[in-house]
Amino acid sequence: MAAWRLPLPDKLELAKAVFEEAGLPLVFRITPLSMPEGLDGELAARGLTVLHDTCVMVRTQMPAATAPALPARLRLVTLGGATIAQAVGALRDSPAGQRAAHAERLAHSPVRYQGCALQDEPDGRLLACGQFAIEAELVGLYDV
Repeated sequence: MAAWRLPLPDKLELAKAVFEEAGLPLVFRITPLSMPEGLDGELAARGLTVLHDTCVMVRTQMPAATAPALPARLRLVTLGGATIAQAVGALRDSPAGQRAAHAERLAHSPVRYQGCALQDEPDGRLLACGQFAIEAELVGLYDV
């Protein structure tokens, strides 16, 4: 949430209206960078509860490594935005509206990203998925 443009109660009402119009539940992702400081406490005081942690970690250097070979029955596949949104939604058991909103956000992403999935080749079942976004020298991992 952008700091200093509106008082927090006004921002929360605007966010609530946007989510309601989209038919989505009101969800905030709180990170150590969220503003204003203590936002999680303000949201809790308004009756919002924690679903799960949003984890932000930073590694300044990444040593060169060789990825271990996958077992013969598994393969790593790349997925486009709509497909990764559906895969993540299926693994989270998200409603169709949330999956569509995720796909829409990815379709309009201002940064380059790539979705990947680990697939069990004999039956085509997705075992895990995630995506990474690249912006300048930073790489972010999402939806793991």
